[in-house]
Amino acid sequence: MPPAHKDPGFVLDGRLPPETNYGRRNNNSANQVVPTIRQLADIISKLRAEINEKTARIHELEKENAEMKKLDETTAELDNLKKQRLDDREIVAKSMND
Repeated sequence: MPPAHKDPGFVLDGRLPPETNYGRRNNNSANQVVPTIRQLADIISKLRAEINEKTARIHELEKENAEMKKLDETTAELDNLKKQRLDDREIVAKSMND
């Protein structure tokens, strides 16, 4: 195979010139790259699926957190109403005793 600068076809068909073969025993560099690209595509696909699952879980947790916050606010309001009612009862009881 001619050097890369003298073989414009290598760019088109994916062959690597021998000087870029990096010590591989056969000259089928492009054949070894294709499975690696497929493996990387599979890994990327799996990572995207995992990211989507975790993002969905984060949204669920945020929704649950917002619901808990509303419940806490409602509980605080009920506690305040209960305290106010008890205070009102004390005032009524004092006025009845006077």
